[in-house]
Amino acid sequence: MNHDILDAMRTATIQIDKAGRVALPRNLREQVEDLYDYLQLLEARARNKGKLMFTTEEVRKQLGLI
Repeated sequence: MNHDILDAMRTATIQIDKAGRVALPRNLREQVEDLYDYLQLLEARARNKGKLMFTTEEVRKQLGLI
């Protein structure tokens, strides 16, 4: 591939917004956010390994939601 094609591909998918930040396509941004959320979940599970856990139903019951 020549450099003109690579440059065209880069500018077609990545734009710089007025504040100088990279503006990702909406679906890519959502995927990155989903992956970050999943990473936070895995980290929380690792921190809480071996600790007392509650199911969603148990929490709802304690809060009087069911």
